Amino acid sequence: MSELRNLLVPVDFSPYSLRALDLAIALARSTGGEITAIHVAPYRSVPVPPYGGAFFPEEPSAEQRADLISALRVFVAPAREAHVLKEMVLHVGDVEHEINRRAASMPADAIVLGTHGHGGFQRLVLGSITEKVLHKAPCPVLTVPAGVPETETAASAGGTIAFGTVLCPVDFSEPSAASVRWATQLAKAGGAKLVLLHVLEKIPEKDPRAYLHFNMPNYVSFLEVDARERIDALIPAEAKSAGETEQVFRQGKPHEEIVRLAEERNVGMIVMGVHGRDTIDFSLFGSTTNQVVRHASCPVLTVRRA
Repeated sequence: MSELRNLLVPVDFSPYSLRALDLAIALARSTGGEITAIHVAPYRSVPVPPYGGAFFPEEPSAEQRADLISALRVFVAPAREAHVLKEMVLHVGDVEHEINRRAASMPADAIVLGTHGHGGFQRLVLGSITEKVLHKAPCPVLTVPAGVPETETAASAGGTIAFGTVLCPVDFSEPSAASVRWATQLAKAGGAKLVLLHVLEKIPEKDPRAYLHFNMPNYVSFLEVDARERIDALIPAEAKSAGETEQVFRQGKPHEEIVRLAEERNVGMIVMGVHGRDTIDFSLFGSTTNQVVRHASCPVLTVRRA
């Protein structure tokens, strides 16, 4: 697994992308990495007379391009001053397509993307740019919600990343195993404690009489012992020797328990797997990952594979 050295930061000149840039700067400082800032100007549709409803895309004029480049240069000044800015680029076209295309061509180790509204997607609608980037990204995506305090990243103060605690939910899938490796790396880079969480979904209780002769406490205990052994096998040897890992087990709905534990522990980042990129309808939206990204008040790194 590559380190988080090549970071792509989409810029829309909003406070949300400024917060993402702030976090990316701190990450780059910690890993010795670099940032590529990208702004995508969408085509403007222009009607074609005398056909009425027919439209063709119009590119920005040379003057408009110059203004955008000037604005981008000002916006990314903190990254330049921190000596982590590799380049800034202006593209014209479909926004999410250009972001993902650039990420693939770099190739980027991660896309660091600000989300609008507290709790990630709360003010975004399905079909939004953020959603489409997450669905089709060729690399991990780090979403940064608006509620993340600027001081948490320490970038403004000239420091490196300091997460305190990195939370990694584990369900023993391939993406989940990959997320453990990413989480271990991030915890090490940020001098953070790594908390590995496994959520046991509650057995339905529609008819409690069905379980009268079933020793539920023993069954749950067995599941926890089994999960502990499987989690232990996923933790890299260097993380075990450092002693800064903890295993936590909860019962309930996975996304609710993940968000709840993140709030209880004041987690600095959640790292979790996404199941597949081809099964779009189920890989993110309607899934545990989607719900966590929607409701978490801390950055969430979504990982698809090693």
